[in-house]
Amino acid sequence: RLLRDSVTAAASLGAVAALAISGNGNAIGMGQFSIICAGALLMQIMMLERDRPLAAGAWWALAMLKPQIGVAFAGLFITRREWRGLALGIAVLGALSLAACWWTEVSPLALIEHWTLHMYVGFAEGYSMPSRLAAAVGIHPRVMHLGLAALLLVPILFTARLDPTTRVEPLFLAAVASMLGGSLLYHLFYDNIMMFPLLLAAIAAAAHRPTPARIAIAAAVGVSLWVPQR
Repeated sequence: RLLRDSVTAAASLGAVAALAISGNGNAIGMGQFSIICAGALLMQIMMLERDRPLAAGAWWALAMLKPQIGVAFAGLFITRREWRGLALGIAVLGALSLAACWWTEVSPLALIEHWTLHMYVGFAEGYSMPSRLAAAVGIHPRVMHLGLAALLLVPILFTARLDPTTRVEPLFLAAVASMLGGSLLYHLFYDNIMMFPLLLAAIAAAAHRPTPARIAIAAAVGVSLWVPQR
């Protein structure tokens, strides 16, 4: 639909762009939730396009199966001032989290303390940008991960100060969210599917107005996601 007015080649590329992301096979082979979360994010975007914020909130809560994929997309609600959708999504997450803590007999406060003070992040060393940056500047990886995660709020709050009459397309907001979340949070290659909004937005921008810069950006995004990691 995004590329229906473009030439056949561009529309065909858009149709298979997300399917061709190289981490998809790894996600399936390793039993990761990444593709399920990306499907929920797509539904969130579509529900926001149709002005159904409550449904969007429910789909976002499902995408939070992997918080490092879903959390950046909370910014779509804040920027568009869809507070009901955000509130419902947080309520669903809170209820499910409390139920899980009750079922497993784990204190919610102990869980929060573990995440913020004791969680082992050595598994991320050498793989994610936060870990590499922590090693380069000599900061504890946990501190770097939490600090960069907090930076997610800066562009979200900035765009939230836009004129309330300005209605930014959900796909564009999702492209920004995927770029921020993919850069500032821990990910491995099987999470690459979360970048599909950025990929589609880049292809659409290049197809609708094919300037050299737009074509170069679309090509760079495509190559980084389509070429096998090894």
